[in-house]
Amino acid sequence: MTKEKKTRDRREYFAAYRQSHKKEKREYSAAYRKANAKNISASMAAYYQKNKERILARCAAWAAANPNAVRTKYTTYRKANQEKTNAASAAWRKANPEKERAAKAAWNKAHPEETSAHCANRRARIKGSEGKHTALEIGRLLARQKCRCAVCRKSIEDGYHKDHIVPLARGGSNCIRNIQLLCPTCNCKKGSKHPIKFMQEMGYLL
Repeated sequence: MTKEKKTRDRREYFAAYRQSHKKEKREYSAAYRKANAKNISASMAAYYQKNKERILARCAAWAAANPNAVRTKYTTYRKANQEKTNAASAAWRKANPEKERAAKAAWNKAHPEETSAHCANRRARIKGSEGKHTALEIGRLLARQKCRCAVCRKSIEDGYHKDHIVPLARGGSNCIRNIQLLCPTCNCKKGSKHPIKFMQEMGYLL
């Protein structure tokens, strides 16, 4: 029997053994970890400190290659540890106010529609108005309006204002059904006017 065949036979034997003794191996490992928890923790901490840069680089590379898995894992962890993560986030924000402002500004710049929807919902809550809308709903509304102002029908591809058809100040809802997209000129003219009065002023209604 050659040396290569002996090595292959040994690998196959141990692989088969591990496969047939999975339960016993798990129970043994769990008992060992429980009995040696302090030693294992100290050993892992020492290993991490010794190989910190390599471990962080490997984790960063994996996260960059698996963004969906990272988001899922993070979301699942937050749901299971909501109080802990909220406390940790609050502590970090308190200790890093400048970084928090910079991160928030960068996110707002990269997600203008989400930011706009969040601000509108917050303003509605302050005024006590019901309902809310999302950036996705605004995108669909823009498509339905064919990228044109709901009043003057001019193109709003270069920018638009979200208008509450019945203004919040007049008891209007913040739901998407009470939202229309106007060009800046029409929105500034409308202000908090009642929609019927405004359309009469614009010459669309008698």
